[in-house]
Amino acid sequence: MKAKVISIVSALSYALLLALQPAVGQEPQYSQAGIQYFNQRLDDLRCRQDGLAIDGSLDLDGDWFAVASFADASGDRACGSTAISAGGGYRTAFDDTFDMYGTLSFETVSPDVGGSDSGLIIVGGMRGFIAQDIEGKLELAHHTVFTGSTTITAGGAFWFNRQFAATTDLTLSSNGTTFAIGARMNF
Repeated sequence: MKAKVISIVSALSYALLLALQPAVGQEPQYSQAGIQYFNQRLDDLRCRQDGLAIDGSLDLDGDWFAVASFADASGDRACGSTAISAGGGYRTAFDDTFDMYGTLSFETVSPDVGGSDSGLIIVGGMRGFIAQDIEGKLELAHHTVFTGSTTITAGGAFWFNRQFAATTDLTLSSNGTTFAIGARMNF
């Protein structure tokens, strides 16, 4: 299973690197809010869950930003949970259209069955414009709640204008897969 996850992650990483051709002079924005529907398969619990997630970030001074998220999922086989997180991050320009960033957040996860747990989320990633209206991201995250997990996410946003976008994300980890679609708004 791990070999399959590694090969999929490698293929996604390679595809994103191929797409990192110079784009127009747009830069990613960090004052935004989003909502996504997600469907998640949890291998260690042998269940599926889905639900809604809202997230946002607020640009504090051009380099520093705040982040927060809330997700509520229901599922089969006593699966389901609520997760909330808040933290901060720092970004730096990689080139004219791409940023590298890192965040540190505190999260609490409350499963529908069993006890809750709290811990940290450490994220490192890259996001920017790969075409005129298409933003891409690739990030690696480590969650310390419960037994801990490391995830890799590849995502994209199609910007209809400078304020509204449709989004999609694919997250792979050693204990599951998550697919999400939604919308984002810059403010």
